[in-house]
Amino acid sequence: MARYSSLDTDRKEEAPTTIQDLTYWPNINTVDRNRTQLGRENATLYMLVRNSELHEALASMRELEDRFNHKHHYPWVFLNDDEFTDEFKLLTTGMASGKTHYGFIDPNVWNIPPHTNITKMLECVQDFTARGIIYGDSISYRNMCRFNSGSFFKHPLLLEYDWYWRVEPGVHFYCDQRYDPFTFMRENNKVYGFVVTIREYPETIPTLWKTAKEFFDQHPDYIAADNALDFATTTEKLSSDEADIDPTLGYNMCHFWSNFEIGNLNFFRNNKYSEYFEHLDKSNGFYYERWGDAPVHTLGLLAFANRSQIHHFSDIGYYHLPFHRCPHDDASYSTGRCLCPTNHNELVDFQPFSCLQRWWHYGGRQFLFNFNNEKANVWD
Repeated sequence: MARYSSLDTDRKEEAPTTIQDLTYWPNINTVDRNRTQLGRENATLYMLVRNSELHEALASMRELEDRFNHKHHYPWVFLNDDEFTDEFKLLTTGMASGKTHYGFIDPNVWNIPPHTNITKMLECVQDFTARGIIYGDSISYRNMCRFNSGSFFKHPLLLEYDWYWRVEPGVHFYCDQRYDPFTFMRENNKVYGFVVTIREYPETIPTLWKTAKEFFDQHPDYIAADNALDFATTTEKLSSDEADIDPTLGYNMCHFWSNFEIGNLNFFRNNKYSEYFEHLDKSNGFYYERWGDAPVHTLGLLAFANRSQIHHFSDIGYYHLPFHRCPHDDASYSTGRCLCPTNHNELVDFQPFSCLQRWWHYGGRQFLFNFNNEKANVWD
C-alpha cells in the first residue's frame, strides 16, 4: 500500500523523515519544561563534577531521574573548581526534571591552604607515589577530599538547603525508589544515610584517628550520649569471614562510603563538626597523608550524632567502581523493583572488608541473611 495518495504530488521523498523528526521536536526545548518541585523537603541532589565527566554525569542523572526524581523534581546543584561549559549546562539541564544550579568553587577554598608546607607535602606525595598508595600521587584528589570533608556544605548554592543527596558521575542505581528518602530522614530524626560501609586503606590515614581523638578528648561535652564510636573502635571479629583487624591502630578503618550519602546539611554546619574539621585541617593530614572525606565524615558522625540518627538504606541498590550492593530481600526482585546485575555472592556486603555486619551489630541492630537459604547469620 502506498504511503501517500497519488494526489500528493508536491511531497518530496524525504517527507517521512521530516515528519518522523517532528514527532520528537517538542521535547528538544527544555527551557519551558515545568520544573516545579513536587518533593516536600528543602533538599537538593548534589554533584561535584568536572566538565570532562559530562557523559558520566549524564548517565548518573538519567538513572536517578528514572528511579526516583522524575516524581519529585528536586533541584540539582553542580559544583566545579572550574567554570562549567555551556554544553555541560545545556545537557545536564535537559536531563534534569527539576531546576539546575551551577557553582564555581573559590580557589581559596579548593586549593592547598596557606598553613601547609609545600615542600613537605611534595615529599609526602612522592613517598605515597613510590609506595603505590591509591591516589597517593594526586594533589587534586587531596583538594577534593578536603573540600568534601569541610567546605561543600558552606558553598553559597547549598546554603539554602537542609538536605542533600550526593551523586557522583558514573554510578548506577539498581532499584526504584518508591518513597522520598529526604522525608524519611526528617520524619525519623535521621541526620545521615549510607548504603556501603567498608574498611579504609590504613596507609592513607595513619594519624587520622589520633588527630580526631585529640579533639574528642578536648571536647567531651560534644560527644553524643548514645554515640556510635564503638563501631569504629572495636576490633573483635564478628564472624570467621571478616578480615583481621589490627588492634594497635585504635581505629578499625570502618567508614561509610561517602560517594553515596544522604544527609542533613545543618549537621555539618554546626559548631561541633566545624571545629572538628578545623582541628583536622590544621594537622595537614589531607596533604601530608591522604585523608579521605569518607572516614572524616564517619568519625564526626559517630561522635556527634546518636547512633539512631545514622541510617543504612538497605533497600537501595547501588554501584560505584568497583563495588556493587543490592537489597538482601526477595521481594525487591520478585516485584521488579530492583535489577541487580551480579551474583549475590559478589556483592560488597559479603566481602571480608565489609563493615556492614559490624554496623548492624553496633549501630543498626538489624539482621543479615545470606542468599543460600542457609541459617541466617545474626548479630544482635
